[in-house]
Amino acid sequence: MTLAPALVALAWTLVHTIWEALVIAGVVALLVRRCGRAELRYALYFAGALACVAAAIVTYL
Repeated sequence: MTLAPALVALAWTLVHTIWEALVIAGVVALLVRRCGRAELRYALYFAGALACVAAAIVTYL
């Protein structure tokens, strides 16, 4: 039984999204340590979350 190419691509996307999200989280953590304002920290966390979603989409494509 062979898997559909889209399913294989989705599986590899999930695998790669794990390490991509770890790298993005590390960068966000380093940036958050430097700022004191809550609004800026929130914006950085939100940008990190969007970057994770964007990375997953780009990886799948």
